[in-house]
Amino acid sequence: MERTRSAIVFCLALTSLALAQDKGAAKKDEKAPPPVDPMVAANAAQLKSMVKARAMDQDFLALNLVTALSTGFADKNPKDQKTALSALSDVFKLGPVRPADKCELYRVTADALGNCGKDAAAVLRKAFDLERINGRDYTSLRAQIVVAIGKTKDDEQPDWLLEQATRSPDDEVAAAAGEALGNYDQMPLPKLREVCKRMIGRYGELDMKSKQPVSTDPQAPIDFGPQNAAKTLQWIAGKWNATLQKLTGEKHESAPDWQRWLNKNKDWDPKKR
Repeated sequence: MERTRSAIVFCLALTSLALAQDKGAAKKDEKAPPPVDPMVAANAAQLKSMVKARAMDQDFLALNLVTALSTGFADKNPKDQKTALSALSDVFKLGPVRPADKCELYRVTADALGNCGKDAAAVLRKAFDLERINGRDYTSLRAQIVVAIGKTKDDEQPDWLLEQATRSPDDEVAAAAGEALGNYDQMPLPKLREVCKRMIGRYGELDMKSKQPVSTDPQAPIDFGPQNAAKTLQWIAGKWNATLQKLTGEKHESAPDWQRWLNKNKDWDPKKR
């Protein structure tokens, strides 16, 4: 009996020792955050100063700082990440508004933020909504911002991107939003189906409208609907096809083909192909 009791105690001791070693190994495996890099704060302050320059004559040099703040973002200390995001956000908000044809600083910053992870999506959304770059001349820039939002792969953005894709009055923004949704092929299946259903529905609606006959009556009011729909299709077709192909695993390239496929495959699942 005494030997049995001693053996049990010995086994329990070995088990406790093994658990302790496992916990110690797990703690070692947890990567400690890197130390705060004083250069991040310095670069952020310098970027802010350059952006505020009234003559806008330091934008070219500022591009290097944008690159420095965004490169290796995931490997930066969390405090440095916050500092970098704040500085990159200021690019859009501070200083004189860059003309639409000379806004390379805005464009490079948008692309940089797209590589800065999920937290950057909120910064890009705020930039998109800024009144100072909301004019028609900035449509191309705003479309670029939308593409960058998709690249962050922030799970909270698909609904907003879908609204932009199907409802934006700007064809270039609608095309960009459809492109951005292609980054979300890992969405839950119900959400994936909803996104594709709405995109295909809007795609088909535009296709049908573009094919409506135009009245030849010279006295009749001019209907620009078919012409406008055809123009929108030119913008979205290629990018939306690419996204739908990525999300569904199918290879269709026209609105009617997508609609026919969806009608026959209500319960489609890309993992079963």
